[in-house]
Amino acid sequence: MLKLWLIKNTYYTKNHAIALIVLAIEELGKAKVLSERLQMAKKKGVDIIEVKESLFEKHPEKFKEGCSLIPSSALVLEEAAFQANAFQPNAFQTNNVEVNPEIRLEATFVDWDDVRKAWKIGVPVASEKIESLICHIQNALKKI
Repeated sequence: MLKLWLIKNTYYTKNHAIALIVLAIEELGKAKVLSERLQMAKKKGVDIIEVKESLFEKHPEKFKEGCSLIPSSALVLEEAAFQANAFQPNAFQTNNVEVNPEIRLEATFVDWDDVRKAWKIGVPVASEKIESLICHIQNALKKI
């Protein structure tokens, strides 16, 4: 039911979905590292696992680990509409919009874009991209 609510065809619920998906990918990455360390500890016959403290503090590190379990094509939220060098990037979508730790903040907060001289409100994304990402995260969790 939550998945259906998140991908409703409204701009703002999709933005919140992207923010939550980024957090889910980070937690997926943390679970991956903890699972790997647990398996290594079991092989060594020890009861203690060791992980870097940054695993609990650094969003990019957790995100990178989580992304390693998801096909890179699924991380593209919106494909570039125009060739990168053909048009001005501040006027046309010339780069792919990909899921990343910073996009979590863009999807959650309103900010001023000095280049475009306009408010940035959210992240462009299609419902099917959100649904695909959720499915990939669920499948990756099953493998951990």
